Amino acid sequence: MKRLLALLVLACLLVGLTLAAPMLSGTGARAVSGINAKDPSKAGASLIYVDSKDFFRLFRDDTVKILTISISPEEWQGMLQDMARMRPIDDRMRTGNYRRATLTYEDKDGKITLENVGIRTKGNTSRILPQDGQGYHRAHFKIKFNETFDYEEDSQAYRELSQRSFMTLDALILKANMWNDPSFVHEKYAYDLMREAGLKVPQISMTKVIFKIGDKTVDYGVYSMVEPIDKSFLEKRYTNAQGNLYKSLWQNFGPATLEPITQSKAVGIKDWTKNYRPSYDLKTNKDNADHTVLLTFIEKLNSLDGEELKAYLEETFEVDTFLKFMALNMLLGMPDDYWAMGNNYYLYFNPQGKLEFLPYDYDQCLGSGWDGNLPRGLVSIATANILKWNNSAAILSGQPSSRPLVEKILSFDDYKDRYLKYLKDFSMAQDSPFSYSRFMALYESVEALYGPLMKNDTMESSTMTLSNEEWYFETKLRSVESQLAQLGY
Repeated sequence: MKRLLALLVLACLLVGLTLAAPMLSGTGARAVSGINAKDPSKAGASLIYVDSKDFFRLFRDDTVKILTISISPEEWQGMLQDMARMRPIDDRMRTGNYRRATLTYEDKDGKITLENVGIRTKGNTSRILPQDGQGYHRAHFKIKFNETFDYEEDSQAYRELSQRSFMTLDALILKANMWNDPSFVHEKYAYDLMREAGLKVPQISMTKVIFKIGDKTVDYGVYSMVEPIDKSFLEKRYTNAQGNLYKSLWQNFGPATLEPITQSKAVGIKDWTKNYRPSYDLKTNKDNADHTVLLTFIEKLNSLDGEELKAYLEETFEVDTFLKFMALNMLLGMPDDYWAMGNNYYLYFNPQGKLEFLPYDYDQCLGSGWDGNLPRGLVSIATANILKWNNSAAILSGQPSSRPLVEKILSFDDYKDRYLKYLKDFSMAQDSPFSYSRFMALYESVEALYGPLMKNDTMESSTMTLSNEEWYFETKLRSVESQLAQLGY
């Protein structure tokens, strides 16, 4: 094991990488910003860590990247069996068990191979078997670089694997993009837009994925490669990454609307083996779980009003970045978000700062994907009321539902004014970032690299194609401009 790791480190040095560079802040750290096609340090919210060249290499957009995942037939079948075993308690088969594989990453600068990585399928409502009687299917996957499998905690192998990272990441998400977004770039466009506005969102790029299952090679096609929101994500963006991070989803106990907690189990730590999935799932500090900060915030948000509430929000919550999120989310038209659904966001309680709202999962936006079960479908999203959005949570649950974080913030005139000005700046200012031409420039650059690589052995998502984007941009911009004018903006 030690010899293997030494060889890996040497290989990394030869191609200018540091495989397991620790995420550090403080002395010697430098601020670096976002990513773009040729120079990943040009745009976006600050990242804080010592050496960014390997992270930027993984997410740069001017070169083709190929991930080859080598897995034994026994481990591949084990991954399928792990899902099947979950069916009696979870019809979505959402196993959290990782299987052992070898990962080879390749781009124009060379190849890196990493053994003993963990892999499993991923997805909430979208999880599928990657192989069944009909053949291979483009499931979503999660790769974990510090998975320890069944090694004993006091073993050398456990210590080495538990501390390992790849390209400064602890894990990597591979999204198939085949149901919601035939263009393959909606989520990337959304994250790039948010990052440039100063929001903390994952980095995302494209990759070709190939599985080697024993002696059989299966081309799975082009995937989005997404940085997870986890401890590694926090360490890149906060000088103090020791706070509580909650993943907030519509799960077993209803949507994560931040309404008053009526079921204590709605807040907790997920246990996939029992299919216990809280709406507010603690992802950090699990050994000493204390939900006081979250429960206090929810209680204060709902019980306070007027100047007392405003003073509390100013002291504890990053209001301005949330207002930017609201504006960009309205433009992007993501129906599965906090505002419409009480879904798909994280909360980070920064011990040396304020609570911050972190959006994620934007493959459904820009006029494609799920329509929120709205009466007029995607038209309802494109023409949504900019002060009310849509309440899909109430439609789907059949129960009254409020979104207090939005509703109470918009009750303050100065916050509402700032939100509307952001909405105007992002959509109507000269060279505004939300535009069809900007989207098309991204699409064409990605298609030029990955379009020729789309054909695959699953026979699914074999082309990159446009759908409703031009209509959506035109309709959304016209609707927002009209509504802003009626409000005097």
